[in-house]
Amino acid sequence: MSHPGENERQLTLYQPHHPKTSDLLRHLLEGLEGEKVSVGWVVARLGSRSFGVIILLMALPNVIPQIPGMSTIFGLLIMLPAMQLVLGLREMWLPSYLANIKLPTDKVAAVVKLAIPWVQRFEKMIKPRLTIVTYPPMENVVGGLVLLLGFILFLPIPGANWLPAMSCCFFAHGMLERDGLFTLLGLAAALGSVIIVGAIFAGLWHVIDAYLI
Repeated sequence: MSHPGENERQLTLYQPHHPKTSDLLRHLLEGLEGEKVSVGWVVARLGSRSFGVIILLMALPNVIPQIPGMSTIFGLLIMLPAMQLVLGLREMWLPSYLANIKLPTDKVAAVVKLAIPWVQRFEKMIKPRLTIVTYPPMENVVGGLVLLLGFILFLPIPGANWLPAMSCCFFAHGMLERDGLFTLLGLAAALGSVIIVGAIFAGLWHVIDAYLI
């Protein structure tokens, strides 16, 4: 039995005739003005699909090396929608201090411009399928995994960011277009990320244990 408002949320966030993600990014790009733009404005501009798009945009800098980095802000923002997905919130909420953070417009534009062609490539493969794994409670599980992956992206581990970031991109596309195949690809990449990071920490502990203890 669905919870009150759950169906409304699903219809609101994922209408069958909603604009493509690439079109939504162009809409965001067209509205950028001035030297700086607030995080709150970006979220408001993205509307009801902000969860997936924010996760996608914050993950891409670790996938596409040409994107200029603002890793601390990106890491913080990727975990915020993740926490709210875990809690089952209907719309993305920002505390005032985050909403008022100013981002350089040129850097936001650079992220969006480089994201659009990548998103368009994915859009050729994406379609609604295996939708059972794209709705709650699986959506809440995805939020928890993205939260974990966001923490991994914070860690200063050379070469270990690409796979968790790619996992977040898969999850974002799965949420945005109700594509369960991409959600499952995200799960596989998340598992691989945890295994790799776990192996790195196990190796570091072995070195510490052998030489320092």
